[in-house]
Amino acid sequence: KPTGPFTILNVSCPGKVRDLKKRGICLLLDADQYLEDEKIKILWRGGEFSLFMNKIKNQTFKHIIIKNQIYSDMNQQYASAHCTIIPYIQFDEYLKLIPTSVIESLAAGKPVLVSSKTGVADIIRTNGCGVVFEPTRESLLLAIAELKKNYGQYQQNCRKTAEKYFSPEEFLQKHEQIYTEIEKQ
Repeated sequence: KPTGPFTILNVSCPGKVRDLKKRGICLLLDADQYLEDEKIKILWRGGEFSLFMNKIKNQTFKHIIIKNQIYSDMNQQYASAHCTIIPYIQFDEYLKLIPTSVIESLAAGKPVLVSSKTGVADIIRTNGCGVVFEPTRESLLLAIAELKKNYGQYQQNCRKTAEKYFSPEEFLQKHEQIYTEIEKQ
């Protein structure tokens, strides 16, 4: 079972304020007042951080922690969290279908919360290494409750899912197959 305040990590932050909604940051901020003892840690990395802070300057958050920093060792951030979240609201050609933070979280043994608008949703659902939610506040809150309730079950599937789909060996093998098929044509 998770110990301490249940911490949800979001490291897939936009560099531009115009992307707040589609990346689901507004959804996370909106959920703040409905959270119980959970914390959502939003890690911003430069970009338009001052514009973002200016946009939310009149709001107070009880459960949201916002940091603007580039971390040299992300493993420490994953270790300090219980899970990682990708709360995308819509598909977009500029959003990664499988964000690196999902792969890193799974490799660190941390389950993920992903919206149904991410390309990795089916992998998460099929392999039971996290919870997929519709990009609404109600669905997000239900997903958090489900993850907390069955945390150990989801956690035990994380590392093997990362190795199955995202290992360097698997990556190289798939690329070799692609090049072999291209050569045959």
